[in-house]
Order: sequence, then structure tokens, then C-alpha cells
Amino acid sequence: MSKLFIVTGSSKGLGKGLVDTLINDFPIIGISRTNDFQHENFTWLKCDFSKPKSIDDLELTIQADEVVLINNAGWIGPVKHVGNQSSQEVIDLFNINVSSVFAMTNKLVSWTKETRNKLTVMNISSGAANAVIDGWSAYSASKAAINAFSETFQYEAKLNKLPIRVHALSPGVIDSPMQADIRSVDKSNFSRVADFQGMKANEELQTPEETAQKILYILNNTEKFKDVLVSVRDV
Repeated sequence: MSKLFIVTGSSKGLGKGLVDTLINDFPIIGISRTNDFQHENFTWLKCDFSKPKSIDDLELTIQADEVVLINNAGWIGPVKHVGNQSSQEVIDLFNINVSSVFAMTNKLVSWTKETRNKLTVMNISSGAANAVIDGWSAYSASKAAINAFSETFQYEAKLNKLPIRVHALSPGVIDSPMQADIRSVDKSNFSRVADFQGMKANEELQTPEETAQKILYILNNTEKFKDVLVSVRDV
């Protein structure tokens, strides 16, 4: 059975780790603003996820029995207390973290409805969806929205008897550009910044490749991970 991976935010962080892990074994479509990959198994589509309507114009060529869509593109900012954020920052964050996930998923569900081929959707969420972290109100709310979307989407797929499997994954703390952004925030807008600086200093962060391997384990062991909400801590 042929399988195609579609990875959003494929140019850095976890997205890049996923492509590095998969590229020798599977065809991949990477969707991001920039790209450094050159490989016979890799196709790049340029997209700015802060403008989710542009996803409608993406031309996806799918020749596979199964598609695995990993909605990975995300943004941490604005890491600011409520009252210090700009409206545009919040709009951009929800466009990247939520609206683009809806748009990409809708695009692939249309393919599944037409072909009846299998679709697996892995939405990258966060433990922050269920935590109170000052400065992260917008980010945490966006990931809570992803969790609710994923659970409802799986329920609808079951009602409509579609061959779709859905997960929202908490990936843990990864050594990525997003973490570098978090460590640079002023303490006045994020009281726990020293904790995150300490995790880097103490080498407590997962590499993107380590996290990618755990994601593949979850995807390949369906009998162990039947819930929509999953965590790499369960691997």
C-alpha cells in the first residue's frame, strides 16, 4: 500500500525533523514559506499560513492509497500578557495555528470523500492547551481549539463512515526555533522564562528527530493509541 506524507511547516523545527526522518522511505509534500530540501522523494509547495485562504490555491498531486497529513506549522507569539498584545498578532497566530489547520484538513477530506482512500491526520497540539501559563493565552487557546477540532472531526468521520483517523499530539519540549523565541521573552511577559532557559542549559530538550521517531511510533501502532488526544510521553 503506497503512502504519502504531507507536512506543513516543513522547513524548520519538528517539521524539518519529520522530513529528515521520512525522506528516504516515503514521498513527502512539504508546505512552508521557505525550503532547503532537495530530494527525489520531496516536493515543496510554498505557502504563508498566516493567510489560510491561500491554501485553497495549493495544487496537491496525490497518487497514493493513504495520505498522512501532519499539521505541524505553528507560532508561539505573541508571548505577552493580555493587554500587551496587538490585534494583528492575535489574528496571525490563530490563522497559523487554527484556521490553516481547518483549511488543510478540509482539502484532504475532500480527496478522501472522492477516492475513499485512507487519511490519517496528526494535528500538532501542545500540553499548553490544558495549562495556565502567563504570556501564552493566545497560544494555549489556539491549541485548545485544535484539540476540540480534532475530537469533533474524528466523531464526524465515524458518523460519515469515512476511512479517517485523527490525532492531536502533545509533542513535548523540542529544541527548535520556537523554543529559542520563548527563551528570549522578557520576564515581565512570561514569569517562567528562566525554567525554559534552564531546560536548554541542562540539555533537557528533545531533538526534532527524536520527536519525529515517537510520532512515527504512534502512527504505526494504532492498537496502542486509540484516543484522539495523544502525547509523546506515552511512547
